[in-house]
Amino acid sequence: MQTTIRKACRASTVAAVTTLAAALSIGLAGASEAGNYFAPMASYVFADDERGTDDAYGGALAIGRRLTPYMGVELRASYLDYGDVKEGLSFACENFGNNCPDDIELYGGGVGLNLYPFRGHLYVHAEALAGNHAHFSGGLGYAFGNVFGGLSVVIEALYQSADGVDEPRLNAGLLLPFGRESKAARPAPMPTPEPASLPEPPPEPVRVVEAPCAVSGPGKVVELSGCEVGDTILLEGVYFAIDSTKLNDTASQTLDRVAAALTERDDLKVEVRGHTDSTASDAYNLRLSLRRAEAIRDDLVDAGIDAARLSVEGLGESQPAASNDTENGRARNRRAELHVLKADPDATADGATPSSQQDPAMVPDGLGSTVRIHNFAFEPPMITVSKGTRVMWTNAGSSDHTVKFMDRESFRIPPGESFSRTFDTAGEYEYRCGIHPSMTGTIRVAR
Repeated sequence: MQTTIRKACRASTVAAVTTLAAALSIGLAGASEAGNYFAPMASYVFADDERGTDDAYGGALAIGRRLTPYMGVELRASYLDYGDVKEGLSFACENFGNNCPDDIELYGGGVGLNLYPFRGHLYVHAEALAGNHAHFSGGLGYAFGNVFGGLSVVIEALYQSADGVDEPRLNAGLLLPFGRESKAARPAPMPTPEPASLPEPPPEPVRVVEAPCAVSGPGKVVELSGCEVGDTILLEGVYFAIDSTKLNDTASQTLDRVAAALTERDDLKVEVRGHTDSTASDAYNLRLSLRRAEAIRDDLVDAGIDAARLSVEGLGESQPAASNDTENGRARNRRAELHVLKADPDATADGATPSSQQDPAMVPDGLGSTVRIHNFAFEPPMITVSKGTRVMWTNAGSSDHTVKFMDRESFRIPPGESFSRTFDTAGEYEYRCGIHPSMTGTIRVAR
C-alpha cells in the first residue's frame, strides 16, 4: 500500500513540474523569436529485464541553440524513476552497493548535440549526462515546427546506456523559442496627452505594377509587354510553405508562364526578390529569402532563360505585404517578386542591344550581381560589371569556401551564407577559393 502511495506521489510531482515548466515556457515564447529554445519533455524508458524493475518514467529539460542550419547544441537535465527492485532480482542492488534501495532513480545533467542532415526538422541527437550515475543517449528527433504560433512539438526516439544496461527511451514535449524580444512584444510608448500613442511608421511601400506588367495569378495570362526599369512585379501564385524553399505545382506552372513571357521580352533583366514572414530571426529569414530567390532563378534557368538576365536578392521579413499577426497574412508574406533592372523594348530582333552583344554579362552602374558557389565551382566563372557594383558570392553547396583575391581574402563562407565586395576601380580581378584552389573565377570591371 505504501509503495502504491509513493508511486502516486512521485507521478504527481513529475507531472506538476513538467506542467509548470511548459507553462513558463509558453509565457517566454510569447515574447521571443526562434534562435535559442527551451524544451520541457516527458520521458518513458522500456526497462531492460536485467535491471529488475518496472519501466521508468520521468522528464527531461533542454536549453539549446541552433548554431547553423546543420547543427545545434544543448544543455540537458534528466530525471527517471524505475520504482522498486522486484523481489529476487539483485542486479540493480549490485550497482548500488550492498543495501538495495527502496526506489531506483537515475538523474543528472550534461550536454547534447543535434545534427540536421537535411537542414529541416529531423535531427540526429547525442547526449552525455553525469549525475548519480553517468548515462549516454543517442538517436533521432523531429520537431513539428510552428504547430501553435511559434511553438513546436518535439519527439525523440533514443537508445540510453546507464549502469551498463542499454534501454530504449522516448521523449515528447514542446520546443519553445526565447532569447530575443519579439517585435510584436515590445512595450508600447508611454502615453502622452496628445496623441495617446505614436503609431509605428508603415513599411516603405513596394510598387506593384498592374497589367501590362503583371503576373496575375494561376491560370491567367502573364503580361510583361509594358514593363519598365524600376517596376516590381508580384509573382502571384508563387508562395512558400513555412521554412521552405520548395516550389509547389502551382508555383512551377506560374514560373513556366513567366519564363515564356521573359522569352518574348528578351531585353529584360530582372532581379528575383525573395521574402519571408516574421516567425524566425532576422538573420535566418534573410538567408531563407535568398534561398527562395535562388530556387526561382534556378527554375527559370531550367526553363531556358539566360542566367545572365537574372540576379537574386533576399529581403527577409523587411517588406511585409500583409500583417504577420495572422496565419493568412504570414502566408502572403512568404512570396517572391521580379524587379526590373534593365528594359530596352527598342532592342534588335534577337533581343540584344549593341552593348549587350559586346558584353552579355554587363551589369548597370551600382547594381549588384550574384555569383553562386555550387558543386565546387563559381557560377558563372566570369562576369563583367560597371564601376561601383557590389558583387555577392552565395554558398549554395555543402562545404565551406572562401573568396581569395590578390589583395584580400573573405572569411569562411558556410553553406547558406554570403560574402560581398564592391568594385570601384576598372580592371580584371582574378580570384580563387582559399580552401579549394581548383575553384577559380574572374570579375571584369568595365571602364
